[in-house]
Order: sequence, then structure tokens, then C-alpha cells
Amino acid sequence: MNKLAHGVSHDNQLLFLAYYPLLQLEKDPGLRAIYAVSLKRTWDFERAEGSPLWNFIYGASVAGPCDVEASVIALREMPLDFIAWRTRNSIRADVDPAHPRILPWTERVIHHWDSNPYELDRGNDMAEVDQAVWLLPYWMGRYHKLIE
Repeated sequence: MNKLAHGVSHDNQLLFLAYYPLLQLEKDPGLRAIYAVSLKRTWDFERAEGSPLWNFIYGASVAGPCDVEASVIALREMPLDFIAWRTRNSIRADVDPAHPRILPWTERVIHHWDSNPYELDRGNDMAEVDQAVWLLPYWMGRYHKLIE
């Protein structure tokens, strides 16, 4: 499935943010198993984006491997000035706009979790992204002892 063609849904963000308290609070083993399978399916679909927030929600909720290394790299590479600097990757020789790929954090504009990570051109040098984009996954990873 080409995620770029489908755009990015705010539903993904709402879904992950609902999974977290649901799986933290559910006591019924049968329901918890159903929710965990659903989260795994959703995480497998979103995993390529390398979102530390999705990874840590998954890891904290199912106590399984959750791409901690990729999440740490993402948190280290995100620009901490949180300015949405103008980035034009569609003109690069090593990038095919017809088949976009997710670029490393150092090569893309910092964005909210409900934004399209496949978008090549973005930013305007005049906007600042909410710091929660970094703070929420960082402190969730720390709280659940997924990172130190």
C-alpha cells in the first residue's frame, strides 16, 4: 500500500493515543489480548515511519521489542530548535518523488505525529513545532524504562 497516496490520517494518532491507556488499564485478559493484537497490527503498518512515540506506546503496552534503537536515533536527530525549516528534498538526485521514502530525521522537517513522513518538501522557516513532538516520546520511553 502506498501510504503517500492515501495521505496521513489523524486517526493513526488518535488510535495510538487510545491504545496506551486502554492497555495500561484493562484487567480482563481476553480483552487485553484482543487489544494487544490490534495494536500489533497497527504498529506493524506504521512501523516504517520510525516514530518514537508509536514505538514506545507499543513497547509500553505489550512489553515486547519496539525498535528502541531507531527511536533513540530519531530523538537524537530531531532538531531541538523545533523550527520547521524550509526543506526541499524533491529536487535531490537521490530521491525519486514518484517513489518517496522516509528520510532520516536530519534531512526532513520536524513534524507532528499526524503529519505525512513521506512528504519531501515542507516548512517555511517561520513556524515552530510544538515541543511535545519530542518530549512525549522521550518521557514515555524514560517512564517505562525503555530508554535511560
